[in-house]
Amino acid sequence: MKRLLLAIVLCLGCSAHQMYPGPRLDSAQIAVLSTVPQPETIVSIKTIDGQELCPIHWSAEFLPGKHYVIANIKMRTQEGWYVVDRRIIFEAEAGHTYMLIGYYLNGMHLWVTDDEAPE
Repeated sequence: MKRLLLAIVLCLGCSAHQMYPGPRLDSAQIAVLSTVPQPETIVSIKTIDGQELCPIHWSAEFLPGKHYVIANIKMRTQEGWYVVDRRIIFEAEAGHTYMLIGYYLNGMHLWVTDDEAPE
């Protein structure tokens, strides 16, 4: 029973959290924001436009437009874990997938990359 419950919880965490009302839309109509696993750093999305996400969701689907994101960044240091919340505002386009990255450069920062952007 414990294994079944764990499997259900893990599967729930795999899907993107739907941040808009109604039925799920086609990927060409929405934008996706995901966190990027990094060595020694954990980034989790806390809120998008004031709407809280469950900690088991590592990505969110939302409608295009300007969005206000609060993320939690945990970074392992020699002294232990450094934990901070950071805010970022970005413009999302339909059909695009964005990656939320936490990094340290004279303080903790958030960065959003667009998988669809030309290189």
